[in-house]
Amino acid sequence: MKLVLVAAYTYPHEAHLAKGLLEAAGIECYLQDELTTQVNNFYSNAIGGVKLLVDEESMGLALQVLKEAKHVTKEDNLFDDDFETNEEVLICSNCGSNNVGSPRLKGAAALISILFLGFPFPFLIKKAHCFNCGRDFKP
Repeated sequence: MKLVLVAAYTYPHEAHLAKGLLEAAGIECYLQDELTTQVNNFYSNAIGGVKLLVDEESMGLALQVLKEAKHVTKEDNLFDDDFETNEEVLICSNCGSNNVGSPRLKGAAALISILFLGFPFPFLIKKAHCFNCGRDFKP
């Protein structure tokens, strides 16, 4: 049995509500890092929150149950945190996929622009990233 991440929650009680929904639907699930966040709530963001894990075969059904109960929304970030999804549809020039995002401004450039301007410099980002083939390209 291979466990995969379905959702992550900041607080253990939120994760327990979602776990109860999945168990009521007959889906076996587990919580990871629950006790760590109970002992010290400030660790929750550092470790990625309380993770709700299900069997790989039950992933689709689990997401469907959570979406119907409004526990997982479009705004929830269940995947790679290093990229934000674009509103406009971009197509990868390499593989033709529309699973494309723009990398966030990172590191020293972001820090310097925040210190001097008070906000990050979003127009420094001039490339997109394809999640299917992993290629960076100009939109």
